[in-house]
Amino acid sequence: MVIDARAKEKWRTEYMTLLQRDREKFEEGLAEGRAEGRAEGLAEGEAKMLNTLLSLVNDGLLDIKEAAKRANLSVDEFKAAVSKTK
Repeated sequence: MVIDARAKEKWRTEYMTLLQRDREKFEEGLAEGRAEGRAEGLAEGEAKMLNTLLSLVNDGLLDIKEAAKRANLSVDEFKAAVSKTK
């Protein structure tokens, strides 16, 4: 039966089409996973940076205006962003 199946062009074409589709879906999933990982990594990095700046403000080593400036945020945006990371 295997020999018969291999000889049938229609079956071979269907199999190859399915194989190609599976490869494409795998690649799409891989790309999505990488994009999600990058987004999570960036969010974690931003949260750490904000927490570090807040620690410097709390320790009196940096004023809040300077911390916000270093984060490229307004003072209100900085306060809001810090409150979200807690």
